[in-house]
Amino acid sequence: SKGSFGLPNNLALYAESEVASKVQIVKLVLNINNEVTKPVAMHKFQKATFALFEELSLPIPDELMPSIYEETPKKFNQDYGIVELELEKTRIDTWRVVIKIKN
Repeated sequence: SKGSFGLPNNLALYAESEVASKVQIVKLVLNINNEVTKPVAMHKFQKATFALFEELSLPIPDELMPSIYEETPKKFNQDYGIVELELEKTRIDTWRVVIKIKN
């Protein structure tokens, strides 16, 4: 359902790179536009995060899922690169799982 800004919560996936041959950064982004349905949105964000790591065949950092559940931003150094759970607070909350893959 729509929040006070007229938009529903939304989830997006971005792939970024400076070279055409491979993806260097993957971002899963959740915009919380409606606080009432935030618990449902955060649950879907957890499920999408798990599915993303499965699809990329990357091990998920041990504390990432609990950090999402506890809504605690955190950074994880992994063998394949860096994983960050970020929170940007503006007029809405924006959660991001950012995977920066080593070259």
